[in-house]
Amino acid sequence: MAWYRTTCPLNCFDSCGILVEIIDGKINNFKGDPAHPITRGFICSKGQKAIKRHFSPDRLLYPLIKSKKGFEKIDWESALALWAEKIEQAQSDYGPTSLLHINDYGHNGRLKNLEHRFFRALGGYTVPTGSMCWGSGYQAQKEDFGALYSHPWLDCCQSRHIVLWGRDPAFTNIHLIPILKEAQQGGARIVVINPVKTLTADLADLLLQPRPGTDGALALGALHVLLSEGWYDAEFVAQRVNGFEGLAKVAVNWTPERTQEVTGVPAELVRELARIYGRGRPVATFFGYGLQRYANGGQTVRYIDALCGLSGNIGISGGGANYAHQYWQGLLNDIKGENIFAEVREFSFPTLAQEILSAQPPIQVISVARTNPVCQLPNTSEVLRAWRQVPFKVVMDLQLTDTAEQADLVLPVAGFLETPDVIATSWGDYIGAVPALISPPDTVKDEVEIWTELARRLNKLSVFGERTAMEWIHWLLEPLRPYGITWDKLISEGACICPVMPQVAWAERKFATANGKMNLINEEWQSPRYYQDPEEFPLVLLTPHPKGQLHSQFFREREDAQEASLPLVEINPAEAQKRYVRNYDQVIIETGYGQLVARVSLTERVPTGIALLPEGWWLKDGGGVNWLTPAFAPDLGGGIPYYDVKCEIRKWHID
Repeated sequence: MAWYRTTCPLNCFDSCGILVEIIDGKINNFKGDPAHPITRGFICSKGQKAIKRHFSPDRLLYPLIKSKKGFEKIDWESALALWAEKIEQAQSDYGPTSLLHINDYGHNGRLKNLEHRFFRALGGYTVPTGSMCWGSGYQAQKEDFGALYSHPWLDCCQSRHIVLWGRDPAFTNIHLIPILKEAQQGGARIVVINPVKTLTADLADLLLQPRPGTDGALALGALHVLLSEGWYDAEFVAQRVNGFEGLAKVAVNWTPERTQEVTGVPAELVRELARIYGRGRPVATFFGYGLQRYANGGQTVRYIDALCGLSGNIGISGGGANYAHQYWQGLLNDIKGENIFAEVREFSFPTLAQEILSAQPPIQVISVARTNPVCQLPNTSEVLRAWRQVPFKVVMDLQLTDTAEQADLVLPVAGFLETPDVIATSWGDYIGAVPALISPPDTVKDEVEIWTELARRLNKLSVFGERTAMEWIHWLLEPLRPYGITWDKLISEGACICPVMPQVAWAERKFATANGKMNLINEEWQSPRYYQDPEEFPLVLLTPHPKGQLHSQFFREREDAQEASLPLVEINPAEAQKRYVRNYDQVIIETGYGQLVARVSLTERVPTGIALLPEGWWLKDGGGVNWLTPAFAPDLGGGIPYYDVKCEIRKWHID
């Protein structure tokens, strides 16, 4: 009997430290690591589910091949031989870019990126760019600062104000909550900006509820007051800023009164927000990602960046425009193999289905790892048409997801406690080890073994590299050795903070742009597109993260799995009254893209004019919010404008 340290691999802000008790080679117990500076002894329900999923009755245990009868078991030798044959045929007939590989970060392990090394070793492939999560805001910060740097979480304890702009840590970032409470006890005021009164809003000293998609206009209104009152950092503007005059010309028209008309936020609260940023320094701003899931998502983040910069809250302790960070870039060896010459064709995530349908050369083989795109990409009808057009699809997963259901070959992979890896993310401050603590089932393989065996079959092993998982890990970590960070240290002492992460981002106010200055947006504000007729579809449809899930992960393990047979759409009682709908009535949600059957949940937390339908419900279980969402490119970065859609709700039947 012994307790071992590991790290949660899930794609969230926290990357928790976990202690796992092993008895006779099996998991007996687990808990949060009290020595981890972020986890502090507790783990969320998602982390617990990630461990329990190893023993789920829904876990895939055998390779499956689709036949006319449905899925049938196939041995690994035949499965990998078939996949290799399909790759060779596609390359011969249409070239390397007829192979499309789709991955995301259902598992955040650095070793998982060997998938890209494999395809580069083949000579090329097609890959999606952008992001199903954060793409528009990510590119926005690159435009403004040249790179993404954020403050350590604990630095917000130095703040006078903490602005959670679209961020709902009670749902998505639970380990930030104790830190926020510490800061609040130390005198900091918490400001929550969100169209919906979230659970996090219960902590707020001030709550602002702009209409969906108008966060950029709210930032412009605050900038108007900041500039007209002279509350901006004149020295910073004179020395470290590009584009001040152009932004000032845009902001001059955004009086608090006009801002109120557009956003619904009272003019006096617009002025109060400007006072907080200009007179309440230091102000730490934490971004959520929902605010950039509109057509105008990139410019929204750029306006907020400008508010942070001009108010003097960049480069100071307790400040920061905290979206993500790139501190790990260059600190780890290149596991993706980006130095291997390859022909790479890029498609964009928001229009991925459209590009598959029109691709020349056509896509012949799709492989999918660590993601469930059939469920999670926008405009499900179009996604299914694209999938069915491709002759051969392979999915590697732990469960038979919606995407796996559409595959021709499904391969079961090892769980995170069954194979070693390293976690170092663009959100967390720490790097952590994931040792193999238990053995996987005999009929399951880990991805390192799969990619290595495929490379061997295709005579690309000399290019790909022949290493065990642990050999790859030691090579990956070599650049960290001068900082005293090794695998053995991570195992024995636990997570280590990023050695180049400063206490204050941009402390010298020298940015990674071409001339070292912050670039300010000079564009006029653009409203969300909302292509549908507003009279036919009057409600903005928001599809945020579900509680207890990570997108579609853990859908089958959710807390209400036994009770809820349909998705729940939350609306204000006033909207329900207009539609003669009562609590828990069955309804149809309709947009210009599709329909979905759901049940209504009435709540005052959701304002009028909004329908809130959490994403992640599987298609084959009667859900799938993306039957309702549009697929088009936003202003920046290849993000997906999931929220840029309106809907109507109708009662399913009359009692």
